Amino acid sequence: MFILFTVESKFRKMQRVTASILRFINHIRPNGQRQHRYGPLLIEELAQATLALASFVQKEAFPVNFHHLSVGQELHRKSKLIPFKVFLDTSRFTVPRIGGRICQAALPVCQKHPIVLTSDHPFTHALIRSYHEDRYELMHAPPQMFLSALRRRFWVLNGRSVVRKIIRRCVICFRAKSVLMQQKMDGLPRSRLEGVYPFLNTGVDFCGPMYIRQHSKRSFLHHKQGAIPIPKDEARRDDWCEKSAIEWHLIPPRSPHFGGLWEAGVRSTKYHLKRITGTANMNLEQYTTVLTRIEAILNSRPTYI
Repeated sequence: MFILFTVESKFRKMQRVTASILRFINHIRPNGQRQHRYGPLLIEELAQATLALASFVQKEAFPVNFHHLSVGQELHRKSKLIPFKVFLDTSRFTVPRIGGRICQAALPVCQKHPIVLTSDHPFTHALIRSYHEDRYELMHAPPQMFLSALRRRFWVLNGRSVVRKIIRRCVICFRAKSVLMQQKMDGLPRSRLEGVYPFLNTGVDFCGPMYIRQHSKRSFLHHKQGAIPIPKDEARRDDWCEKSAIEWHLIPPRSPHFGGLWEAGVRSTKYHLKRITGTANMNLEQYTTVLTRIEAILNSRPTYI
């Protein structure tokens, strides 16, 4: 297993090799314990392989702590695992997990008690790269959002620094990260400073153009019920605003600092869009699928991001 970490840097390859080894071990067990499985590897087998890899890494990274937990002794007062109230999960492979006070929560065990990993092991680096580059639901997410998703299963010691280090080495993220202009900012408008009801002052931003393969007329598209269609021509829009008692203001062109929060939303959308699509030439259905997935990612962010 130690050789696997030195010759292989891809988490998927580590996982599949370990799953194949575990399947072979199950085949050569005594008759009463054999589990014959053939064909492609199952999701359950891949999950068990991940636990086996994590268990080996923990035994290698925390040998003294692992021994103390195995024999029921308390950890040393200078141990790095003391603040996390670590306990041993002996369901299949013995893995130390994070303790805590949410054991009664209606959540999967992996979210209530993530697996502890050290930050300087090749397996941890391969796991973080796999989450960042291969997980479709993250789409090269920024460090804070990525760390929040990673901690649903794994708790990496000094995780914030190692995640930022690995994301800085991502070629796709490096190419997509542009140099920002430093603009002189004016004072905030009155609508940003008044204590009013939510959505009393709101904004609409059209970003683009987005080029697709097929030719179609520009139109206002949405996939959620309850969206209000806004007329595109100026005369009808002014009449619609007057009937709806809405005061409409236009900001100057090429001035995103006037937009505020909705410009920040456009920036977050483009963050994922640049890293996933790149220079791909997609059709309308493919583009809509990608944008819908990005919308789900942005709406799933924790409130502290």
